[in-house]
Amino acid sequence: MRRRARAEETEATYPGPPPRTMTRRRWLERGLALLAVPGLARVATGQSASRIALRPDEQKLVETIEARAREVGLGPFDASSTEHFLGVGNTPAGYRAEALHLCEMIADDFMRAFRERDFKKVALPARRMTVVVLKDAGDYAAFSKKAQKLEGGRYEIDANRLIVFDFRPEQGELARSATRINTFTLVHETIHLLSFNTGLLSAQADWPTAISEGIATYGELWVTTNRRKAFGMVNRPRLAAIDQAAANRVPWIPVSKLIGDDCVFDDPNPDVVQLAYAESWLLVHMLLRQPAWLPKFRKYLAGMPKPGGKLNRSAYAASVFGPLDRLDQAVRRYEGIVRKRLR
Repeated sequence: MRRRARAEETEATYPGPPPRTMTRRRWLERGLALLAVPGLARVATGQSASRIALRPDEQKLVETIEARAREVGLGPFDASSTEHFLGVGNTPAGYRAEALHLCEMIADDFMRAFRERDFKKVALPARRMTVVVLKDAGDYAAFSKKAQKLEGGRYEIDANRLIVFDFRPEQGELARSATRINTFTLVHETIHLLSFNTGLLSAQADWPTAISEGIATYGELWVTTNRRKAFGMVNRPRLAAIDQAAANRVPWIPVSKLIGDDCVFDDPNPDVVQLAYAESWLLVHMLLRQPAWLPKFRKYLAGMPKPGGKLNRSAYAASVFGPLDRLDQAVRRYEGIVRKRLR
């Protein structure tokens, strides 16, 4: 994800930028082989999306989305829902139902993962969360007013909605991989949506991109099989990005800079950007998995100040975690622990 002007939107960014000597196709195939995320599955379930009578607030949301669609020249939209999600878009109803069903499963495992770590105030909202599901990259680019590029979706913070599209029609030569891109993007961006709608993060706080992305990358390799272990599993593609950065002589980003300066996520060097994502994953993975750090992480998220407060981001983090150079050293040591466990 990247943040612009207090990051009014977030984007899924895929592990490992393509080296200059590698085609985008080969890069995608390599990265997706590492991800091994299954595609959208057609499953019969009690959580399947259905047409229901919309509540007044939901009807207003749908009308706002439809107005945006008309403004950019898109055709009729349809709406359906599950218990916690409202889906609106121009994809076939079956595809939208699959996407909403996966959102429900991701939400279940998101809640379990954080409740198990004693985040007591984290709760699913009473209102359904909005997911805009578009038929292809062209409609996505038009609706999001974003030039087409390797981006499968985004969470718009101001509008509080997730926007995704069916990647498959645009990727004929990557047909086998396209469903994996769909699912990877949906998981990553749904975690952003959940983070800001369950009370884990506050959109009004001065949240660092590194923390939001660390949480999203923490669960982005989630799969429908073996779900309990998949949410929070070791993110090998992100570790590979650390290796690639080191091979290209990109220096480690100190935690004080990672937390204090979102600009590293917009660096012109793609290795720096991917290193920022990878370090964010490693930082959050350590804070959630190490008993000595977990209580501090709960306190840090719960007390995150609003922009313009007495403490800047780095000072606030230091007030909770202690000196940030020591936190940085702990993250570096944790990388070694993780790699040792993988041997």
